Amino acid sequence: MIKISNNGRFKRVRGNSILEILVALSLISVTCFVAVQIYINVQKSSLPFLKMKAIEMAMDLSEHRSGFDESVKNGQESGLTIVKEINSIEEFPDMRVLHIIVRNTNDKRKIIEIRRIIENDEKYLR
Repeated sequence: MIKISNNGRFKRVRGNSILEILVALSLISVTCFVAVQIYINVQKSSLPFLKMKAIEMAMDLSEHRSGFDESVKNGQESGLTIVKEINSIEEFPDMRVLHIIVRNTNDKRKIIEIRRIIENDEKYLR
């Protein structure tokens, strides 16, 4: 490209050709496409981690290795919500059904559900 300066002399101005711009644009597009694919794969692979954490929390709660309040607190910090229900069984007055549901806090999707028959013991009734 040639530019005429104020004093009437020709001055050459350097610039990029259209081919160089298209090559740069295509490289940026390919890089963005690969980055989005990696991001999607990371998001998909994080679900098993949440599921393992939910199973661990539900099993701890059902085996009463940790208190319910502590599990709920830990669950809410990691994006999980725990619902615990204890219902009696009419046919067996000394037995109860422990029902634990762990949900994803963001989309309310159920991750794991555990039902156990337990003895009518005070440690589960808290």
